[in-house]
Amino acid sequence: MSATELGGDRWSGSQSISWVIEAPSLTDLEAALGRLDGATYTQLYLDSVVDGQSWTLIVGGDAGRYVVTAQRDDEEFWYLQRPNAPEGTVLLTTGGQEGEFPSDQVVPTEAALAAARVFFSTGRLDPAQTWVSI
Repeated sequence: MSATELGGDRWSGSQSISWVIEAPSLTDLEAALGRLDGATYTQLYLDSVVDGQSWTLIVGGDAGRYVVTAQRDDEEFWYLQRPNAPEGTVLLTTGGQEGEFPSDQVVPTEAALAAARVFFSTGRLDPAQTWVSI
């Protein structure tokens, strides 16, 4: 296991309460991703340290529609791309904020879960998926 911490938000009205699990299990991760509903739970993160570098993977959205981003040492940033996505934007809530995201940045459950599982076990971005530097 590479992930050192799993956390996220839980909204009650306009108040956000953060939650954190130290040394999470894969079951913890899968349950947290399954709770994302775009209302009460809108975002989760996984932290990892690989070769002395801090990595964070963030998944936001709701059941079936997610934005997955990653950062290394707060210096390099990526998003998971959905190849062959239709043109346009998608309205999605993440981090308690509703916003429009380019449709190529909104991925289905299977892609978000695969990215999170690889990151959980390796601390790295899933090489089988397309990541775009921001």
